[in-house]
Amino acid sequence: MRPVHCIYLALFLGSGLTAASAKDTILEPEGKPYSFKEDLRGSGKKDDAAAYDVSGIACIPRASGKRRCLVVNDEGRKAQFLTIDDRSIEPKKSIDLIGKAPDPATRGTVFAGKQCPDKSPAKFKEFDGEGVAYAKPYFYVVGSHGCGRRKDTLNTSAMILARIRVDDEGKPDVEDDERPEAAVETTYRLGEVLAGADRVGASFLESLSEANGLNIEGIAVVKDRLYAGLRAPTIEGDAFLVEADVDALFADGHGPYQGKRARSRSRSARMPGSATSPPSTTGA
Repeated sequence: MRPVHCIYLALFLGSGLTAASAKDTILEPEGKPYSFKEDLRGSGKKDDAAAYDVSGIACIPRASGKRRCLVVNDEGRKAQFLTIDDRSIEPKKSIDLIGKAPDPATRGTVFAGKQCPDKSPAKFKEFDGEGVAYAKPYFYVVGSHGCGRRKDTLNTSAMILARIRVDDEGKPDVEDDERPEAAVETTYRLGEVLAGADRVGASFLESLSEANGLNIEGIAVVKDRLYAGLRAPTIEGDAFLVEADVDALFADGHGPYQGKRARSRSRSARMPGSATSPPSTTGA
């Protein structure tokens, strides 16, 4: 078993925290290391290669005491299940979130009102996963929804929000266990929500390195609302969440987002000791 000393799973595992209560909670790193029984898979171009860039995890507490979790890599097209039993992490099967080409069944359409600074044709490559959430009966996985960091290119496969329907044990809820991807649904509509969000919408599809461009770093789902946590932009010391209606994001068909008005919520991101401003909520 390979010890993990630099990654600590103080990640709301079974804590029951919601977006409303998390603002008053400061998480401390776990003091004891976890160990993997084998490497996680699915990083980069070789989906069977070891993963060293896990960017999101969410878990389901179970009666057995073991947690059933889903993790996503920063690159690749897959997510992977695992179980956590005390300090032991056991990787399980991977599941495709997207294929090598766009899926006609993906809800909504790619946002067409703007392009990344590099005007070259859009590509469909890796999912660029940045966050995972669980709200019964789904695991949700979100792409970065930002332009490429190195070349300011548009990767439409990073503009996808996916969810996986699972049973009470956290396994894909499908009739055929050999086809777990039947439990996966995808949508492009979150891009439309981000583009229309007050204060931060103008940063959507802007350069990450040159223009404080928008990109997602994590998500939470509480009841019927999805909250996308933004790594950027920060504006006047504020960081932002953008919320949206889950049912509207995943509504059938390719029509536009028809949910309640998206709202961006800001919170001071200044370092301790600096001037601060009160949190605010703005409509879009």
